[in-house]
Amino acid sequence: MASGRGDDPNVMTDLAVVYRSLGQPERSLELVDRAIAVDPDHWQAWFNKVIILHFDLHEHDAARDALGRLKAIAAENPQVPDLTRIEQEVMGS
Repeated sequence: MASGRGDDPNVMTDLAVVYRSLGQPERSLELVDRAIAVDPDHWQAWFNKVIILHFDLHEHDAARDALGRLKAIAAENPQVPDLTRIEQEVMGS
């Protein structure tokens, strides 16, 4: 997966969280999208994408779409935490 060229999806997702904390959601979204490009099933990147789109950028339709992808990943990956709360937040908008 990672080749040493800075394309580790875990590192990109962690860095995205830092940029979000710094109030730079656009940069954060760029990083999670890069992580997803490297690993389309990287649930942490999808989770963060939902958060950024919904809470920071207020792109609610895009957040719902990302949540749908995250739920599909969750159906196959037991590591994904319970999505009930985030689903209520996103679908309630």
